[in-house]
Amino acid sequence: MSTSFQDSKQSLQERLHTLLTRLSDTSEILKKWPDTKGSDTTIHIKTTDKLINSIERIVDGIKLVEEKVNCVPTGESSGTDKDLPSKLRQIAIPLDLLDMMDYAGGLNPDCFARGLMEEAQRQMGNLKRRKMSMDMLAHFIQNGMKDREEKLQKIRSLDEKIAAADKREAEKESKQSVENFAAAVSKKRKRDDDDVDLDAPATKR
Repeated sequence: MSTSFQDSKQSLQERLHTLLTRLSDTSEILKKWPDTKGSDTTIHIKTTDKLINSIERIVDGIKLVEEKVNCVPTGESSGTDKDLPSKLRQIAIPLDLLDMMDYAGGLNPDCFARGLMEEAQRQMGNLKRRKMSMDMLAHFIQNGMKDREEKLQKIRSLDEKIAAADKREAEKESKQSVENFAAAVSKKRKRDDDDVDLDAPATKR
């Protein structure tokens, strides 16, 4: 572990600059990777060792930044370092390294405003999608209720037609029964009259 990583007095900005410097140094190693001269690969071994050491320094630099961001404030910490972890945790907007380098006694206004606008647009997009979903759901429910009402209306109309047909059939049967009864009474009266006519001559004799 490097000595700078153990130095808790470094500010976050200093640690970020250190990390970026180490990243830049590693990039230069990769850009200037030497060509092989004949069958001699010694140069590659040396350059690889140099690259590995540079990567290890980058890892230490990342730990150095994480230590400051995630640190628990102590009495020896400055006011800026005390407020930084809590402010970073309270913000739902991700900040990249360059934006964090703009930190100085508070979050960079431009960075915060950009992030806030992006977050607001994201939430507005979510609300619009939810509203669209609710509108679609309401439309489906309304159509379903309309279809159900139409089906119920058809069923009621059919029931009314069936009831009317049953009523007409009942009236027809009732009328037929009355007619049959009247015919039976008429036949009975006729038979009674015939019987009276047959009995009349016998009475005269």
